[in-house]
Amino acid sequence: MVTRASVLSPNHVEALNTIDIEFNGNDQKDRKVREAWKEYLDQLGQRVGDNPSEDDNKRWKEKTDELLVNLLHVMSDAVGYSFDRTYIRRTAYLPSHYSTVELELGFIRRSIVDLFLGRNSIPIEIKGSGGPDGEESSEETLRRLLIEHYQDGKPIRVIIAKDEENKSMEGTEKRLTPFPVPHLHIRQNKYDTRRTSTAPRKNVSVRWKATYARRVGCDTMSGCN
Repeated sequence: MVTRASVLSPNHVEALNTIDIEFNGNDQKDRKVREAWKEYLDQLGQRVGDNPSEDDNKRWKEKTDELLVNLLHVMSDAVGYSFDRTYIRRTAYLPSHYSTVELELGFIRRSIVDLFLGRNSIPIEIKGSGGPDGEESSEETLRRLLIEHYQDGKPIRVIIAKDEENKSMEGTEKRLTPFPVPHLHIRQNKYDTRRTSTAPRKNVSVRWKATYARRVGCDTMSGCN
């Protein structure tokens, strides 16, 4: 009787399952309680269908509520209370917040189950604050460029930057002149003990020619001639 407005409550289910123990007498009142409980239990066990319509669910709920009211009525009569069916049906108090929480918990439980079973996924959206005066943010720019690249085939601009170890080669591509060169600059590094020479050389040996070829990136010595 206390939990009649919350039929999914564990206390309500436990109370229903104790009816056969509490009303196990052979008198007429106890037998009527057990018969009403059997009829209500049979209704609870009936399946509406695999894909029930809204009308099917409504009819099932109306009949279930009616059988519960009838069960509580015969139970109250058996223990000496004079509650009529209208009183039992209309006087239960259940805050709407309880129903909202119950529905939300059920939705969360089903969503988590679908997520772990791979039937659903978590939607993710990247939102940027945007630049001043309505300018797009860096996240929006990156997203737009990626879409243009993968959908429209727009090429990606690539800039090759030189590192610290290759600074000694800076400007070499500007001095790709055929041999013999009027001035051969040999840069000195921490691994080279030779002195830097800026004097012009008319005859360049094969050894220096190979060294120069490696520095400027020629495939063969003949490619630098």
